[in-house]
Amino acid sequence: MLPFCFSGCLEPPAPPAAPAEPAAARSSQPLDSERLVVFRNAGRSLLSRSVWEMAAEEAEAGLRLLETSPTNRPELEADLWEILGQARLEQLRYAEARAAFSRQLLLLPALRQDSNEVGATCLQRLAVAFSREGKLSEAKEPLTRALVIRRALNSPPSVVGDTLVELANVAWRTGDDREAQRLISEAMAMTHPGGEADDKVIFRAQVMLAESLASRGDPSGALTPYAVAAAAAGRHETTLSADEITALMRIATTQSQLTRVQDQVETLKRAIAVAERTNDLSLVDVVVALAVAYRHGGSPEQAEALYQRYQVIKRRLHVLERRLEDDAEEPAVEHLSASALAPGRSRTPEHEVANAAIIVGSMRPGFRTCYEGGLRKAPGLRGAVRLLIHVESSGAVETVSAHAIGIPLDVVDCILEQAGVRQFDAPVGGSTKILLPVRLVPQP
Repeated sequence: MLPFCFSGCLEPPAPPAAPAEPAAARSSQPLDSERLVVFRNAGRSLLSRSVWEMAAEEAEAGLRLLETSPTNRPELEADLWEILGQARLEQLRYAEARAAFSRQLLLLPALRQDSNEVGATCLQRLAVAFSREGKLSEAKEPLTRALVIRRALNSPPSVVGDTLVELANVAWRTGDDREAQRLISEAMAMTHPGGEADDKVIFRAQVMLAESLASRGDPSGALTPYAVAAAAAGRHETTLSADEITALMRIATTQSQLTRVQDQVETLKRAIAVAERTNDLSLVDVVVALAVAYRHGGSPEQAEALYQRYQVIKRRLHVLERRLEDDAEEPAVEHLSASALAPGRSRTPEHEVANAAIIVGSMRPGFRTCYEGGLRKAPGLRGAVRLLIHVESSGAVETVSAHAIGIPLDVVDCILEQAGVRQFDAPVGGSTKILLPVRLVPQP
């Protein structure tokens, strides 16, 4: 038995085009490895540019070549599975990601990579796929193995810390707060503020700590770790601006819960400044939140002045603000109307999806389950999530992205998972995007 194989490791079925075993065992016909190098390099380049589907296509093309022909370069086959797994993970296609990473793991012993950083990275990615799919018990084993490898290798503290934070996330989500805090403390003890890799670990650890405190009814205590997280991301504003804004928005939401309206306004102003400096797409969400804070604080004229400053998005802001403010006698989960967006254009009839309303309606129970899970940790939780669902020409969901206001990451991840497994009718005119705002407010 391979030392890194564990319960559930090889359960996911391989994608239809995938070989049933390592390619070298299937045929005596030689294959020019240079062709595989082309596919691998193209896939890596596309991954670096976040072009997930095309990266997956390059990897799958290389793997199809290997179905009937062996190669004396098994590391290329492992690389192709790695690229495919990374792409599918980013696309929220977790079963396919797990299958790909499991296939990569099968090849690593022959390459003497099962106990080095390559093996540890593969194990952690496999665990992340399990975790995002809600299979937390399956996620713990590969993470533990990755941590053992990295400690044995004396890997950089930021690398070990990242694995510790992933383990803490699993512990926290399974209700083991004490173990989660122990792991977070260990991760924090080995990181040093200033380096980007270390600050990424600090950010994740502090956000997790803050959410744990908030879920236990201590919103005041959550403010300090949120502030540490914002500072860690703020030291690298060109690359971690989205994280900084996320932390600032969490601080503002917490300040709102504590009725510290003026503090909330100042925090949101900081978030707007970051979004403007970095051209971050969350600017709309932050401006909406600030407009709501102004109105709740009895300053509607300041909200209007804010709209005058952002004339380009004024209409959109008014619509979103009304949805966030007017929560009287509303259900726990409310879907706004879904809009089909042609790539690069506004809604157009030629790109509509015939059964969009039906499929969107079918998401409601799953979204409610996600929200109710958040309410158990943080009673009174409220906010909104805007989903952008990219529907392929076949009707399958290719990717789902989200911008959230006041909703913790675990609830957002749950909502993304619910939206990512749907099947729409084929859009008229080819692939399209569906914009789906989701409002989350407690039932009266």
